Amino acid sequence: MNKFEKLKVPNHFRDVDYLLEGWPSPEKCKHLSEGEILSGEVNDSKMLFLTYYLLDKADDAKKYAKLAVSKAIRYFEGDWRNLPYDNRTKDPAKWNRVEGSWIDEFLYGTMCALFLRDYESARRIAAYPGEDCKSRTLSYTVEDWACYLLLASLIRGEKLDNNVLLEKVNSGKKKKPKLILLALQAIQEKDSEKFNVSMIAYMEYFRKTEFGKDFSVYQSLVGTILFYCGKMFGLDISEELCSSIYLVV
Repeated sequence: MNKFEKLKVPNHFRDVDYLLEGWPSPEKCKHLSEGEILSGEVNDSKMLFLTYYLLDKADDAKKYAKLAVSKAIRYFEGDWRNLPYDNRTKDPAKWNRVEGSWIDEFLYGTMCALFLRDYESARRIAAYPGEDCKSRTLSYTVEDWACYLLLASLIRGEKLDNNVLLEKVNSGKKKKPKLILLALQAIQEKDSEKFNVSMIAYMEYFRKTEFGKDFSVYQSLVGTILFYCGKMFGLDISEELCSSIYLVV
């Protein structure tokens, strides 16, 4: 029984050919900027990685994890960022930082890099996010923005001492960023017991509120990132987490 069957994922999410058909083609991409194409490729690579992972096809999963990482690095470091989005863009590099998307690309690329134990690439991807990046989208609130900036800081090896970001997480109404922050603080403190407790609480939240909403949340991407961050920082992680079917481990 593969992971798809254990998680009871609907059959149509297992169709690799369908996912490959959605891969950007020259015809589909002719009206898109390079940044938009790369963003789509990061997402598509992540989707194929998860599909092959859940089908227990390790070699194919690693292939697309590596592709997601390389596309994410190009998305954040590529020369396309210096090209004008349209004729009215006077400072393309600044515009792309202030108005461009970054959270999904950051999370997908980081999750794949950490899964591969490619810590150098994870740090390269984490080098991009800053307080000048777009703080609110249809999918993410300011609390999410602050939380993921703190995650990037941790991966870069910085202290979680930005009081502005900490206040936005702690004063907000959302539970998820607070749970993530508890795990991040445990990692920085190198407190394995606190980390395991905070992660189990986060995974319970995931199971109750996010699991099964769509393909991307049959497994916890953020939980997976936190899990590997804990490993990267040398924490002793509980067997319950190491064997969790909701993590990409």
